[in-house]
Amino acid sequence: MKKCTKITINKIQFLGGVIMLMMRRTENILEEHRQKQNLSQEELSKKLNMSRSYIAGILTGSRNPSQKTLDNMCEVLKIDDSIKAEIELYEAFKKAPPLVQYNFFDIQNQLTKKEIEIETYKKEIESYKRLDKFKSVVTAFVLEEIENIKK
Repeated sequence: MKKCTKITINKIQFLGGVIMLMMRRTENILEEHRQKQNLSQEELSKKLNMSRSYIAGILTGSRNPSQKTLDNMCEVLKIDDSIKAEIELYEAFKKAPPLVQYNFFDIQNQLTKKEIEIETYKKEIESYKRLDKFKSVVTAFVLEEIENIKK
């Protein structure tokens, strides 16, 4: 069995964080910021000089905006650079070949399995520790009883 080091656990936690970032879809982020700005789809479309139906399509995920459109939307919606980077990461992932996407989710599943294995090993170790403690208590009791019998 391969020893699980702190570095391995840190890698799992890092990749888990990346996976969580990937789960936040572009349209959800844009819609959330549109609502924070109290803008209707109509008002946003006017600010961007685009049709309301195109904006609605972007906000529902049925339309794929260009990078320029995303940049303009981020500017109008006052989205900071870290969130913008998250959007760019997700958009790049969507454009990745299916094999890359499959491998990503396969890695996610493997990481989940490893986390479960780690938790299982921790529980087993705790069980052995309790068993050792029980063994020492029983051993002490038996030795004490033997001493009492000898007296």
